[in-house]
Amino acid sequence: MDYDLLILGAGAAGLRAADLLEKSKQRIGILEARDRIGGRIHTVSSHASNSSHPSYPVDLGAEFIHGRPPQTEKLLKEANILSYDVTDRHHFLSGQRLAENCRFWPQIQQVMSRLPAPDAEDVTFDKFLSHQKSLSSQTRRYARDFIRGFDAADTSKIGVAGLSLAEAEAEKMDGDALLRPLGGYHGLIAFLAQRIKQRGVRIHLNTIVKQIEWSRAGCQVSAVINGREKTFSAKKILITLPVGVLKSGSIRFAPEVKGLSESLAGQEMGPVVKIIFHFKQAFWEERELEDLSFMHAPGKFFPTWWTQLPLRIPILTGWAGGPMAEELGKFSDGQIRDAAMKTLAKCFATSRGWLARRIEKAWIANWPADPFSRGAYSYINAGGLPGAQRFHRLGENILFFAGEHAYPALAGTIAAALASAEGAASQILDSTR
Repeated sequence: MDYDLLILGAGAAGLRAADLLEKSKQRIGILEARDRIGGRIHTVSSHASNSSHPSYPVDLGAEFIHGRPPQTEKLLKEANILSYDVTDRHHFLSGQRLAENCRFWPQIQQVMSRLPAPDAEDVTFDKFLSHQKSLSSQTRRYARDFIRGFDAADTSKIGVAGLSLAEAEAEKMDGDALLRPLGGYHGLIAFLAQRIKQRGVRIHLNTIVKQIEWSRAGCQVSAVINGREKTFSAKKILITLPVGVLKSGSIRFAPEVKGLSESLAGQEMGPVVKIIFHFKQAFWEERELEDLSFMHAPGKFFPTWWTQLPLRIPILTGWAGGPMAEELGKFSDGQIRDAAMKTLAKCFATSRGWLARRIEKAWIANWPADPFSRGAYSYINAGGLPGAQRFHRLGENILFFAGEHAYPALAGTIAAALASAEGAASQILDSTR
């Protein structure tokens, strides 16, 4: 099947790029390995067949909007999707009780404000933190846990240059704001998919790419669809596949892409395991925790939890990122659930049995074990920023790259995926003139 442009991946970057290229009059096809669109955006319904409760959207992947990135805000407005501010209060498990820490963000900011400039000597976060002798041990511990969770990173690998770049970008777009799209992120994906399909873009699901042959004479993509091999032809290819997939070697490039291995070497795919429990009722509100939004249990398998505040919905989400998630990712679903229940029982000073009797439904998103992502989102190793910044220049105007990893200033976010799509679409248009 012949196309002018093949896009590999039907996540936010791939769909947005196709959307932006609609005026180019190109024949565009999208190859997606999963049986659904969205990639690491995956919204499901909380509806249980035996429940009288209303259904709620549950995001197994991306959930929050960090700051007010113009790329995301513009698209939400076009899709007529509202966003709302998340209640951002933090309780910590201390001994046998939960206590609010009003100084959580000031403590984190105390560390992040000391990051060197992005063009200064790049060192690991652990090395940087070891030199901050004037900070309290608690502040340093919170900061390390924050990077492991929020950035899904190994603090012995992640570099301060990438973190500093992200901090500078966050300051430009009200980075302290934390929002959710009303109804979950799927609305954004569905909007893009509907718009590009109306314009003639075809999305091939269950299409697992194995090899990319490319030259100025044209490109061939070999894929497997439901066990059968198929070849797609195109003049150019936009690759929006995650860093984890590109680093795995599951896709062969012929010839090799000059500079790709160096750019990939400077980035890692951060592991995240997420578990969501839908309870019969928000029992924590009966325990004088009506204002519970974020809950931290340092050292536990699931060290971070959150409610849906300001929406009063009986759902708790557990989050593990970084080295903890890497270990959890090897567990069975049953073991992951047990680890989560054990943490929750500690947090609420109750038994796992008591909690289990109140659960209506549960979901587990084991992103490290997902063969089509091999992690949740990327982070930049010490010394890896220059390589990450070269992603958009690879491929000799035949192959193009996009995705959250290809826009380092916002890496790890939907905004980065959308921004990279804008850049890639512009490059593709320039290359055809």
